This record gives sequence, C-alpha cells and structure tokens, in this order.
Amino acid sequence: MAEVSVTQVIWVVFGLLMCYEMFLNGSDSLVEQAESEVSAVKDVVEAEYDSYAEINTEQQAKPPRSGVQIHDSTTEEDLEVEYGTSDYQEDDVYHNQQRTYSRQSQSAGTRSGAGIMINGQPLVIQYCVSCSYKGMFQDFQQKFRYAVPELTVVGENYPAGTMNELIATLISRMQWVAFILLLFGNKIFAYFQITPPGLYYRAQENKFFAGFMIFMLGNNLANMFLSTGAFEISYQGELVWSKLQAGGVPEFPDLLNLLQQRFPA
Repeated sequence: MAEVSVTQVIWVVFGLLMCYEMFLNGSDSLVEQAESEVSAVKDVVEAEYDSYAEINTEQQAKPPRSGVQIHDSTTEEDLEVEYGTSDYQEDDVYHNQQRTYSRQSQSAGTRSGAGIMINGQPLVIQYCVSCSYKGMFQDFQQKFRYAVPELTVVGENYPAGTMNELIATLISRMQWVAFILLLFGNKIFAYFQITPPGLYYRAQENKFFAGFMIFMLGNNLANMFLSTGAFEISYQGELVWSKLQAGGVPEFPDLLNLLQQRFPA
C-alpha cells in the first residue's frame, strides 16, 4: 500500500485550489497569491536551514577526536574519563566491537566480520526511492563499510506493486500530453478540427503557471502511488528488519546486534 506524506497531500490540495481559482474563477490576483505562498514556504525553509546550521556549528565546536590513538592497552574506564561515558559509548562502540570480533575471528580461524557470519552473500536493503530514503541507505552502507568491511551492502528500490506502477506511468503519460497541448494545442485542435474546451483557453492565458501546476500535480500524484515507505533489510535470503512491519528504521547498533544474534560467526 502506498504511503502518502503530508508534503505530498499539501502540494496536491494547493495545486487543486490554484487550478480552481485560475480555470473557474479567472482571478487576476492569482499570480500574487502564488508568489505569497512561495514566499511563505521560502521563509520556513530558511528558518529550518538556520536551525540546522546552528546545530551543526555547535557540533563542530566540540574538540576533535580524530587524532586520538586508541591502543589495545587503553581501558574502557580511561576512555570514559577522557571523553565522558555517553560520548564514548555512542562514538566508539563500533570501533571496539570491530577490534574485539576481529581478534576472536583470527584466533578461531573463521571468516567473519564483527561477529557476523560472512558467506559471500550481500546484505540487501530495499528502500522507497520516491520517499527520499536513498540518503538513509547510503548512511547505513557507510557504517557497515567501516564496522564490517567484509560485508557487502547493496540497495534497490522496493517495488510499489504492478497496479500502482501502472497508475503512476499513466499519470506521467497524461502529464506529457498536457504539456504538448499547452504548447502546441492551437495547431493540434485546428488540424483535427476540434473546438478546444474552455479550460484550454484559461491555461493559455498564463502558460507558465499552468505548466508549473501540471508539473507539480503530475509528480506528486505519481509519487503518491509509488511511495511505499519501505526500508526492508535482508541477509542470506532472510528478512532481518521490515519498516513496513516495525513502523520505523532501526538504529545501526541495534541492527548490528540483530545480525550478530541471527547469523553468529
């Protein structure tokens, strides 16, 4: 079942209202209203960006730790005194687990990574591309590359279903037809000797805005049918985590522990 985001619903409702205003009422102040809406959205985006920049500046202000050398003789208590318990637990859990399981694997003579059985099969993450989950997949891929370098992580789009994909394709085709009629409608209607509907003349009065609305409505409607909200993680043919079932994405330490428990070295 497709997962509809609040942003998509807002854009669709906004587009329908703007189309109603332009095509039925023929309001002269439509462009000014649209500009005010865009300005309001721009203000919100700038506020969010400033908030993010402030948080990022505070994080960068912390003392760098990249130059710290951690030896096997360093105890956990020393690290906690040096950096604090919470910072040590959050930042160095992957380093310690990797070193511990690497030593265990070398002593046992088995091929494993971070306590996970490695047999050449990749860890497969199926995610919703239209939900902008690609960045989240790349984040997991990077963490696995460091914590478990022996494990290959691949990603692919989670299928939305044959019917939903068919509807999204149909919407995309109708979108292109609308663009063609908007640009070359006079010649097309004249060639086939067809009287254009009143809606066509309304669109011709403001081609730029009509094209913008066709683009936004078409894309958002198509994404509504392609959005699954999926982030499914599988290993060795078994489903390890399902966002559709669990309702959320796992934290990396939790996923790593889950793999260690289900596929021990």
